[in-house]
Amino acid sequence: MLDNPGNLDNDTLNNLTKLVSEAYQNVREDMQRELGTIRELVDDLKKDKNFGKILEMTGGNAANLFKNMIEHKDGDILFKNPWDPKFAGSTAERKFLEFALTKINGNRYKNKDEADVEIMRVNNDPAYYRVPLVIGDTASQASVLGSMSKTLKKRLERLKPSVWWEET
Repeated sequence: MLDNPGNLDNDTLNNLTKLVSEAYQNVREDMQRELGTIRELVDDLKKDKNFGKILEMTGGNAANLFKNMIEHKDGDILFKNPWDPKFAGSTAERKFLEFALTKINGNRYKNKDEADVEIMRVNNDPAYYRVPLVIGDTASQASVLGSMSKTLKKRLERLKPSVWWEET
């Protein structure tokens, strides 16, 4: 029975289990290190927008916390530039965006020279400010569209072959 490879009389499996366990621990530590900062930044946004516990527990739309931090431009969704002197957001929004953009682009361009990434930031390169998105689940889409019926209609439209062909 192969319940726990680390307890078998096999050095290869024991070493492999040790390496995988250490890798998982490193990932957990990296995530935990940032979690406190992220929680603090989101709490500041909630205070800034008067998004208290009652609103949070009664179905308040958390997406509203972030609406002022994005813009739609040329068919793309971009974060606003928090380093721009004309940035009209609050201090909480500025801090959140600075942190998020630094982390996102640190991962997105980890194989690129830091000076090149900084040039992208300073030159307002849309690739630097692009919001990394995935299609949300039905509940989050309904939250943004305002109703479940609109969401279901939109999702069903994606099943049409012509729509599917256009997306690929």
